[in-house]
Amino acid sequence: MSVYNTGFPDRFYIIADSTRALSFFRFLYADMGITPGKQYIIDAVPEKHRERIKALFVQYYPSAAIAFVDESFDIEADIGQCAANRRPLVLASGCEQQLASKLDAAFVEIAFPVSNRLVLAGYNGGLTLLEDVASSILDYAGLD
Repeated sequence: MSVYNTGFPDRFYIIADSTRALSFFRFLYADMGITPGKQYIIDAVPEKHRERIKALFVQYYPSAAIAFVDESFDIEADIGQCAANRRPLVLASGCEQQLASKLDAAFVEIAFPVSNRLVLAGYNGGLTLLEDVASSILDYAGLD
């Protein structure tokens, strides 16, 4: 993970439900040291709970940017603008694989529907995620 070149993503963007997004956000930032970009919460979170959820993200990264979205159509332009002149890492469901491809982003499936893996929690799940993220980044950067 210490390989940094022009192909190495410097920000990650999660598109997932609030619980999954927070868990992956914490792991990627606090444990792996990857800088977060904007995070996209796609489940229908009632307005009265949104500030509390944002506070949980801010607890780990004070300048965390969180967006609650009902439709994923606007995410592509938003990530494209946030990731201008940077190579993004997108973690989302299999439905967003085409979006990641359009953004020329490294991509890891983490949310339902997942087409080719079982996503587990805990120590083994964290190691598997680390392996998946590293493999995606290395494949993307052409360093495999």
